[in-house]
Formats: sequence, C-alpha cells, structure tokens
Amino acid sequence: MRSLLPQSVLSMLLLIAAVAYAQPEPPRFTARDQEGRGLENRERRPSVRGQQPAVGKHGGRFTPEFIKSLDLTAQQRRELLTLREEQRKLWQERAEIEADRRELRQLLKKQGASHADILEQFDKVQAEDAELQRRRLKNVLRLREILTPQQFRKVQERLEEFREQ
Repeated sequence: MRSLLPQSVLSMLLLIAAVAYAQPEPPRFTARDQEGRGLENRERRPSVRGQQPAVGKHGGRFTPEFIKSLDLTAQQRRELLTLREEQRKLWQERAEIEADRRELRQLLKKQGASHADILEQFDKVQAEDAELQRRRLKNVLRLREILTPQQFRKVQERLEEFREQ
C-alpha cells in the first residue's frame, strides 16, 4: 500500500499555489514605500489576475470560490504569497534533481561507467530528493500554522473529496 504522505504533501503545496494565485497581485514596492509612505492603499487595489480561475492539473480543487470561502485575512494572504515563493524555488530544484536523475540513468547505460561513479550519483540524487521532501513537508507545516484549524480542516476535507473522485 502506498503512503498517502507524498500525495498529501503535494496536495497541500498545490493549495499554497492556488491560494496565492487566487489572491490579488502583491504590491510593487518603490523607494517611497521603503520610507514607510504609500503602503496603506496598496492592499485595496483590484487585480484581474485574482479573478481568474486556478489552472493546472489540480487547479479545480482550489477554485477562487473555494479560496474565498476560507475567508483569509490580509496577513494570511501575505504569508501564503511568501510560501508560494518558497514553493517556486522547490519546483526549480525539483527540475535540477530530475536532471541529476537523467544523468544517473545515462551512467547506468554507459558501458565504461564505474560502480563508484554510479553510486556517487545515486547518493547525490537521494540526498537532494530527501532534502526536497523535507522542505516540502516544512511548507505544509507552515501552511498549517498560517491557516486556522477550521480553515486547515476545510482544506483537508476538500482534498479528501477529490481523492474519492
């Protein structure tokens, strides 16, 4: 039986992306903002991007309507946007790990590759993957800290609905 942890982690990370996507675009900071002026009006600006539906493989799970039903505070939205940036970094790192996996497959196909080289590449991929999984789990834990217990429970229920389909 497969563990549900990787699926849960992935689903939570997709929620982060969907929540952040469904929110108004973050403010653009200028030198004036750094001086502490002009920030108060930036939260209220409407965003066309925030009105678009979530897209992608799992986009239907966390529609803008669902995100709105979570009744997120401005602080939660800001924290989720920060978390989304971390998630983007993880996606980039995942692509790098995939490149290392391809290199491992090439080494396995190569007639002259030494066992030491193959094992070294394998260890590298395993270590990178373990670190990626750890950081993804930390993001889910951070999501749990950002959302209220009721909001988090609502997200979990939504994920269960989609697993059953």
